[in-house]
Amino acid sequence: MGVNIKRGVTFLNVFGLFYIAAIMTAVSGYINAQMTFLLESEKHFNVDRAIIGRTNADVLFWANIVPLALCPTFGFLYDMFGRRVPIFTAIFGSILCLSLMPHAAPDLRLLIVLRTIQSTFCVLLISNPLIADYIKKDSRGKAISIVAIGMGLGEAFSMTVLFGLSVTMPLNQSY
Repeated sequence: MGVNIKRGVTFLNVFGLFYIAAIMTAVSGYINAQMTFLLESEKHFNVDRAIIGRTNADVLFWANIVPLALCPTFGFLYDMFGRRVPIFTAIFGSILCLSLMPHAAPDLRLLIVLRTIQSTFCVLLISNPLIADYIKKDSRGKAISIVAIGMGLGEAFSMTVLFGLSVTMPLNQSY
């Protein structure tokens, strides 16, 4: 793609830009697709169909507003702890929250807390400064395109592969 990288940067470093975006988008997209089923499930939250949209919107509201408010602090985290600690914490924290969501039932508030923490980890992950670290100024637009491709493929993977494989599984196993 003609991306000019800085000295010492490897192909795997640049691939990480794509991979991080793909992982973050796949996990978030999968959770968004599954949330209605989790809320409706009689074994979990048993939310009435008449209010399922409002309930799902409440979960998404908190899952979006809190990370948005915290986002300005994420650069400080990367500056204080480097790159690896926040990135790995965000990846594993997000996966942990994802796996705990079905077990939050029937406490809707706990589900909202888990979804909000998971979303915060995803925003922390995507807020990384790796483009500035790895890519020369004259190629940063191209590098951002690599991230956008990762996000698009992550969403496609989430909706086709992950959701397709888990559609017949019990909800506890699909998370």
